[in-house]
Amino acid sequence: MKTKKLFLWTFAVVFPTAWLLSVLRFDSQTFKVLFKILFFPFGYIYLLIEDYYVRNGNHAIMNNEILEFSLWVIFISLQVFLYYYIFRIVSNKLKRNPESK
Repeated sequence: MKTKKLFLWTFAVVFPTAWLLSVLRFDSQTFKVLFKILFFPFGYIYLLIEDYYVRNGNHAIMNNEILEFSLWVIFISLQVFLYYYIFRIVSNKLKRNPESK
């Protein structure tokens, strides 16, 4: 039950943060850089794919809102799983080694 709770908390924090930064990254380069840093590697890969299709003039893939949103959800969900496993590993290590003196 604790692992499910940790995953849901991770999801509840990462998903709205990703949504907000995804919207704000169009207004400011700072938010785009912040998005790349916070959501490395999956958010960064998403932005690389998006930039590739926009720069090469192939707007058919990234202009389709359903496909673009689906890709965004997939990459952010992978990022949530990554953060979840990092938090889980860190919490397990902290439980095994309570402050060694």
